[in-house]
Amino acid sequence: MNTARGAVVDVDAALRALDAGKLAGLGLDVLPEEPVPEGSKLIGHPRVILTPHAAFFSVESERELRRKAAQNIVTWLATGRPDYVVAAGTRRP
Repeated sequence: MNTARGAVVDVDAALRALDAGKLAGLGLDVLPEEPVPEGSKLIGHPRVILTPHAAFFSVESERELRRKAAQNIVTWLATGRPDYVVAAGTRRP
């Protein structure tokens, strides 16, 4: 499953691997080209799942996101470093 950026996956190579039986399935929520081009083999392929980039969304994920954001503030105030770092840098408090 590609949850990174669309260009990380070579879509043509992935489709060839699917068709050759080397890949069991393909789930994508980002693509190198959006919207999916008309006539793309991705659309309607029996072993491809395409979702909008909001596929993560659920009530549970929204609660977790809010809890972690609040926890980051609490921990940062106490220690100068958050618990959940998005991009670890070298800067110290």
